[in-house]
Amino acid sequence: MTRLSEEQKRDAALVVAAGCGRQTAADFVGCTIEQIQQAELTQPEFARELRRAEASCEIAHMRCVRQASNESRQWRSSVWWMETVRPERYGRGRSESLTRAAVNNFLSELAEAVAEEVRGDCDRERLLRRLEQMRWHTVADADAAAAQAAEGPS
Repeated sequence: MTRLSEEQKRDAALVVAAGCGRQTAADFVGCTIEQIQQAELTQPEFARELRRAEASCEIAHMRCVRQASNESRQWRSSVWWMETVRPERYGRGRSESLTRAAVNNFLSELAEAVAEEVRGDCDRERLLRRLEQMRWHTVADADAAAAQAAEGPS
């Protein structure tokens, strides 16, 4: 798999900071979602940069909501964005969906169980690779759903 250039990583972080998901970032910089996910897994600084980019967008919307008591007329769009993109934090009522962290924790625990319980090396390695693929696809699906939700109603 081709590594992302420094320019691609910088541009991906800018796209995420604007409020878009990783799929949109991949489309913008001309790579696949899998390449972005692989870079996150193997390059901790890039993963940190993407997390900060996500947080900066969330902070900007929260700032708008907080300023709503003054004169901001667009605060409802920020509330909508937060409820849609971060339902586990800002959604109305209880969210029925799992968070990315919950899915990652479950798959990590499952991988540990496979590593401990499956005796054959070939079977164990094959299962662990499959679990890692499942993690990537689950994160990609979640990012795509969040990006679609962030685009608003059709």
